[in-house]
Amino acid sequence: MNTVLPRIAAASAVVMALCAFDGAAPTAAGIPLPYRGENLLQPLPLPKLDWKSSTGNRNGMDIIEWSAAGKNYFDTVIFRNDREFGVEQFKAIDVKAGKESCRTFSAETISSGPENGYPAVTWLSKCERSDGGRSVFLHKAIRGHDSFYHLQRLWREQATDPDIATWEKYMARVVICDTRADTGACHMPKQPADETAPASK
Repeated sequence: MNTVLPRIAAASAVVMALCAFDGAAPTAAGIPLPYRGENLLQPLPLPKLDWKSSTGNRNGMDIIEWSAAGKNYFDTVIFRNDREFGVEQFKAIDVKAGKESCRTFSAETISSGPENGYPAVTWLSKCERSDGGRSVFLHKAIRGHDSFYHLQRLWREQATDPDIATWEKYMARVVICDTRADTGACHMPKQPADETAPASK
């Protein structure tokens, strides 16, 4: 089955389709609808900063990476046609790696349970590195029927509570949907007015 690579769509959302696409994208009021099949609906622009993005594919994973001044990073990874991991298993692997590599490490579950009908978990990790520096990670993992999705916000320094709260709200808006399911749930996420940011470039 052919796949469609990630593309930036209208209505400030990125739609990553994971199934065969057999024609031109349908539109409603001039706004492209999701591709046929499984889609990741991720609002853009990212919050607050002037983000620069790049895309790539590594070992069968589609990756979009963003960076901004001040050691700020964000990435979206799609494990194509992957049915191996559950979200809690994926989180446990990440927590284990953090405990092994960090001088001190903590992990806190922000939310866990089905979102739009798909298993999902969001968690916050804090790492004190061996060089004395600190890193903060906010993760979201979603188990789709076709593929697995992982999003990660990384601060390579201390993150403020308001900044973390902003990103928790952002992560909550990232969902997957499937146009093959007759649920009408494949709608572009909306960007709240108070979190408008410069567009990714």
